[in-house]
Amino acid sequence: KVKAGGEEARTLEILGDLLKNVAFLGDLQVSAGAERAPDAAAAVVGGAEVFVEGVIDLEKEKARLRKEREKLLSRIEGARKKLSNPAFLEKARPEVVEREKDLLVKLESQLKTLEANLESL
Repeated sequence: KVKAGGEEARTLEILGDLLKNVAFLGDLQVSAGAERAPDAAAAVVGGAEVFVEGVIDLEKEKARLRKEREKLLSRIEGARKKLSNPAFLEKARPEVVEREKDLLVKLESQLKTLEANLESL
């Protein structure tokens, strides 16, 4: 299952048959309301959540998600430090600062989704 909406959902629907063949999937469901099964592996890709059901050891998945959360927290901390650094803000071109702000928003969104997945286990 893939939880996605908008352009991401349209792209996945167009590529659905190809993805099923390449990834040896029996089924591919794309929906903005897709929900994660307790035994499903989860990944956040862009604005989509990908769930692969029935293939994980729950304890290993919890450990993997915790490790991924630590990586995201580190990246978020780095982006926040950069954006709170007056020298960076003064010297960087405005588009570079905006890109860093956009990255921070994206990372925080991914963290929120990842933490929700972790709590659901």
